[in-house]
Amino acid sequence: VFTHQLHRHPRLTPLQLVSTLVLLHKKGPKSRAKNYRPISLLNVDVKILTSILAYRLQRHIRNIIHYDQQGFIRRSNIQTNIQRLDDMMQCIKLHSPSSMVALLDFEKAFDRVDHSYLLTVLRHYGFPQVFVDMVRVLYSDRRSKILVNGHLSKSVRLHRGVLQGDPLSPLLFVIGLEPMCH
Repeated sequence: VFTHQLHRHPRLTPLQLVSTLVLLHKKGPKSRAKNYRPISLLNVDVKILTSILAYRLQRHIRNIIHYDQQGFIRRSNIQTNIQRLDDMMQCIKLHSPSSMVALLDFEKAFDRVDHSYLLTVLRHYGFPQVFVDMVRVLYSDRRSKILVNGHLSKSVRLHRGVLQGDPLSPLLFVIGLEPMCH
């Protein structure tokens, strides 16, 4: 019923579009902002919707995402890429000792995803318009309140990034990353 309603009228209420951002301390000095992980507490309706979308997307993700990408993909694990890296290093030692391997890690990766870029990538990969519309609705007027020391801030508009703590976000992230990997 929920997704049927969104098919007909793709929109969410202002309350559904506001998340609460909680900062969890990772390690290091608590006075440094980079030592905190932001987690978005979502409206339950939105969490159900994004869980449904993530479940449906997981069934088709390997048709889009190259096999080299192991992160965030169900039934994949980092051990595959570790073994590949070891194989490459052995091959380089034997055949091309002057070659190099570069490993990249994106700082604040989830925070850097541009919403309009993401929608363009979804269309490029042929996602159904209803799916693109649902992602657009989820991110077009996304707002967040920040919980600090028990006090909730006024809501601020989020212009980019996928939500930490949302089941759909890791999949949207790897889909957005895919065109840059080739």
